Amino acid sequence: MLTPLSIPAALTTVPGLEICLTNLAPLLPMAATFAAWLDSDERAQVARLRPPEDQTRMILRHGLRRLLLARRLSCQPDHLRFACGPWQKPVVREPARGGLHFNTANSGDWFLMAMANNVELEHIN
Repeated sequence: MLTPLSIPAALTTVPGLEICLTNLAPLLPMAATFAAWLDSDERAQVARLRPPEDQTRMILRHGLRRLLLARRLSCQPDHLRFACGPWQKPVVREPARGGLHFNTANSGDWFLMAMANNVELEHIN
């Protein structure tokens, strides 16, 4: 169901880096389960969207984000709590994330998420 992103071999060796790219359409049967995991802020965001297809896509994106983060943090998806981080992007508030950073992007039915623990790039002369 979830498709690993085809990336150059050099990127696959970065410790702690995980990338998920998937089409949301096959996840439609999970929409009710994902919706039950959302907190009140996420539900309010969904309610502001029109048309209903956009609401469903948002439920699937947020639910999948919760599922992937919960797997990484060894907790239940509905136990995750988010805060607003720099540049208005969500960060995991609870459980303690131990340096976990994530970002998502989407376009239509496509969803992309990257997660990493304290990944840094440094050029040494």
